[in-house]
This record gives sequence, structure tokens and C-alpha cells, in this order.
Amino acid sequence: LSHSLRAAGYETALFGVAHETRNHQALGFDHRPAAGQAVPPAPELAAEFEDFLRRRSERPFFAQMGFFETHTPYD
Repeated sequence: LSHSLRAAGYETALFGVAHETRNHQALGFDHRPAAGQAVPPAPELAAEFEDFLRRRSERPFFAQMGFFETHTPYD
């Protein structure tokens, strides 16, 4: 999806976890904040996305968000 949208002129960004591949470069996103680092907790990830929204261009965008907390076992 990111490849198709980017080819159509969208600005693309990946925040957090992506399960499609371990090679996130292959996913074709324009932006990947904190690439290569541990996935931050949801509030920090949301802050990164907010920062992206403030600094982005006027192009349409696609942002994929993957929160680690959805994989945490809960009692």
C-alpha cells in the first residue's frame, strides 16, 4: 500500500511496529521516525505522529501506526 500511495504522490510515514517484513526499508515509506530503535510507548508514538503532522508538506499523506501495547498480555 505504501508503494502505491507514494507513487500516486502521497507522503508516507511508518510509526512503530510493522509486521509485513523485518526489512522496513522494503516497505517504501518516506519517513520512519526512530528507525532502528525500540518501539516507544503509545503516548510517545502519538507525540511523534503529532510532530509529523506539524512539519509535513501539503501533499496528501498516509501514516501507518503500529502500537506495541496491543501485543502485551493483560490480566
